[in-house]
Amino acid sequence: FVVFLQEQTAECLKRTGTTVLLTSATNMLAFFSAVIIPIPALRSFSLQVGILTLAAIYFIQARVSLLIDQNV
Repeated sequence: FVVFLQEQTAECLKRTGTTVLLTSATNMLAFFSAVIIPIPALRSFSLQVGILTLAAIYFIQARVSLLIDQNV
């Protein structure tokens, strides 16, 4: 079962990994660049969403690493 799961994860990342990474990176760039907006509520929202997007990328990579390390 674990080998099957690893193969599915590898196939999924081959097909969608680059797209997800580029989309997340452009979203992060957009939210971090919106920090210069003079309205405090929008500035705070932009900063928080940019940080959450960065955290999401990190956690996706951590989850994939954990799935791969289970077989080693």
